[in-house]
Amino acid sequence: MPSLSILVVGATGNTGSSVVKHLSELISNSSSSSLDQQPWQIIALTRDANSTASKQLSQLDHVEVKEKDWTTIDSTWLIETKISRVYLAPHNLPHQFNDESKFIVECKLAKINYLVKLSTNIHYVTPDNPVYYGRAHWAAEHLLEQNEFKQLNWTITC
Repeated sequence: MPSLSILVVGATGNTGSSVVKHLSELISNSSSSSLDQQPWQIIALTRDANSTASKQLSQLDHVEVKEKDWTTIDSTWLIETKISRVYLAPHNLPHQFNDESKFIVECKLAKINYLVKLSTNIHYVTPDNPVYYGRAHWAAEHLLEQNEFKQLNWTITC
């Protein structure tokens, strides 16, 4: 049976590295009835596969570190890599919404089963917040609520 993959975008960051470690432990310690009875692999995405953080993650069970710019990922890559689930910890640069919304659309086109999106402090997530990344999170989260994205199961986490 071919393995399915969980993509962790931002895998070497504070939150992403914890997610990778937890998923590795969960898969290693789970019974065959967990996670849909599939063999799972974690794709830990990084900008630098030679960094100390990347090398540490590569030592974990069920983890493959891949060097790739997540803003260039399209649905073809997601399908070819057999990505089924995604954890997205986006950057918070001024073009965050542009990059994040494109990625979300690609997830929809690839028929990703589940997307977990990292947000920010709830007090920043408003359309009129002077902090740009709060507005970007608000926009991306409202994008997910649209009818066009009904097929994409998702969760927002802080």
